[in-house]
Amino acid sequence: MTVAEAKRTLELEGIYVSMSDRESFWIAGSFEFVEVGRDNVRLSQDACVLFRKNDHWQAVLPGLGMLTREVYGSLDELVALIVSVYRHYRQSGGPLYRAVEQVVADAERYLVGGVPARV
Repeated sequence: MTVAEAKRTLELEGIYVSMSDRESFWIAGSFEFVEVGRDNVRLSQDACVLFRKNDHWQAVLPGLGMLTREVYGSLDELVALIVSVYRHYRQSGGPLYRAVEQVVADAERYLVGGVPARV
């Protein structure tokens, strides 16, 4: 699968895709524009990223709070995973991190981050 094919596959699923370069995707199920000064900033409650890192692809999917799930694989595998996550998200409702937990096999092993210390 090429990068262009990956983008098209996601968009055909109704998923918004923005690319900051040839190998970096910002992916969202929905977004809104918020005015910040003179600029409009795109915000999303259901976004993830997909990018090429050295010789492999990585998807960073949301976890609860400050946690993320970082999954590595081929572009084909990760696009299929992201499509499955967003399909489940639309069907089940609720936050995107719950759809990730339901779709990603052994989801806990991909958790990154931690709980901030209490002050």
